[in-house]
Amino acid sequence: MDAEVFACLLREVEETKRAHEDAKQLFWEITDKPREWPTHGLPNPDGSQFFRRVVACEKYAMRAHLAAMQRMNRFLLDGTIPDDVREKSGKPKTMGNSG
Repeated sequence: MDAEVFACLLREVEETKRAHEDAKQLFWEITDKPREWPTHGLPNPDGSQFFRRVVACEKYAMRAHLAAMQRMNRFLLDGTIPDDVREKSGKPKTMGNSG
């Protein structure tokens, strides 16, 4: 296994996990107090738009985290290096299964 590629993919998993955790935290803060957030001086349509944006942000962060984990799993299972990582490192498309 290539330690440089593994470290890059692990960093991506950790960063996307952190972003997803932050987005989930905001989502739960908003949904825990649904009567409070629209009354902070925002008209209802703006409050609804804010809620939709929070939900979309959480969904995007979750998908990014899942994609990062899939990239890591592909590398660990069959040695496939994602194209963007391969281009940066100059490695071939697959490293072969060394495990």
